[in-house]
Formats: sequence, C-alpha cells, structure tokens
Amino acid sequence: MHAWFLGQVQQTDPDLSKLLHDEQSEKAFTISGLEGDWLPGGKEFQLLGDRIYRWYVTGLSKRVVQWLSQWLQNLPQEIDLRNAPLLIRSWDIALAPTTYQQLLTAEPPLSPTLKLSFVTPTSFRSKGHHFPLPVPENVFHSYLRRWNNFRV
Repeated sequence: MHAWFLGQVQQTDPDLSKLLHDEQSEKAFTISGLEGDWLPGGKEFQLLGDRIYRWYVTGLSKRVVQWLSQWLQNLPQEIDLRNAPLLIRSWDIALAPTTYQQLLTAEPPLSPTLKLSFVTPTSFRSKGHHFPLPVPENVFHSYLRRWNNFRV
C-alpha cells in the first residue's frame, strides 16, 4: 500500500513525491496496512475476492492534506497490488482536517488519563536495540517528534 500510494503521489505531483520519498526524515503522512480478511501463507498473504478491504491515509502537513483532497476527486478505479486488482468502491474522510493550532487549543478530553493496550508483542528501537517495555518516552517520542516537525 505504501509503495502504491507513493506511486500515486509521483504520478500527480512529482515535486511532492520527491519531498516525501527522498528529502524528509519524517514523512508528512501515515498509511495503514490493508485491513480485512485474508488467508495467511508464510511471508505472503492471499486476498479473498468477495471481501471488502480498508486502509487509511493521514496527512500531517498542509501540503499533503491539500494533495489528498485533490487526489480524492480523481481517485483511480482500482488498486493493483502485485496482480491483485482491488476495486475502489467508496472512500470517506474519517476526520475533518484539523490544524496543529486547533489541536493545541482544543478542549481536553473528559478523562485526564490514557489507557493503551498492546494486543501483540511490541518492542521499541532504542539506541540500536529492541526494548520490550512500553515506557512513555518510547511510546510517545515519535508523536512528539512529528508534532514538532509539522506544526508550523
């Protein structure tokens, strides 16, 4: 999905593609994996033809959000993943665009606590090693780094 998405950016905005692919240490977007039912098969997986699959893209900079809004108006009819054509039946904007300033000044959540559950074994890279404990610095460092990088 990541490579297909960057290919879409490259076809429609080569300058943005170069920026996203080559020049930024922090990418101005996130992309989920393909969600849905599939049959496992070692390192590969097999899609089921009668199922619906979903994936999500999040823009973290104004330029990427603007590109996404234009791209959605001319979305391709299908995604070709290694000779597995997936028809795009619909798309939706899950969250309205929000600026970093709006996030900063928004009302705090009702609860001042946050509960995270890791449903699979999780480790964090720290100084070249895998660290198996979800200490706050490791959990939130990448969010803080992205916030500081894209909030301007």
